[in-house]
Amino acid sequence: MICTSCYNQVPDKLRFCTHCGQLISYPLMDVTVSWTSIYNQGCRHYNSGNITLARQHFEAVVQHNPAHHLSWYNLGTIYLKDGLLDKAAVCLLAAKQLNPYHIPSRLNLAACLARQKKLDAAVKELRDLLQLDPGNTQAQTALTKLHSLRSRKMEK
Repeated sequence: MICTSCYNQVPDKLRFCTHCGQLISYPLMDVTVSWTSIYNQGCRHYNSGNITLARQHFEAVVQHNPAHHLSWYNLGTIYLKDGLLDKAAVCLLAAKQLNPYHIPSRLNLAACLARQKKLDAAVKELRDLLQLDPGNTQAQTALTKLHSLRSRKMEK
């Protein structure tokens, strides 16, 4: 059985979810849950400002469907905004590996690397991105800023 709150597996005999503590009322959600539906719910929560609930939905999707690159991207974006840079980098790298043509994943990965002070890696990511999308003005602007930042660091 699956918990309707956090979407984790719950043993049949339990009356509460051991992961989130949710009291279980039977019947539980069918195990053939649609991860696309859970992802869409996460997007709705994100768009309405309920970031915590959105994060929980995206975490559930990547736990049970690790090939869902948009959940990795959204989860990484949430972690990036929350300043959890190591978690953000892992998620955004997973999103990039699953779909190297998803430009927002790569832009956020470069931003994350820059915030981690991994400027060379951020520059490389942006250059690689510009190979895919030469006219991407966000990548061009970010690259210019990173070059300026690196120059100032070298002058000190």
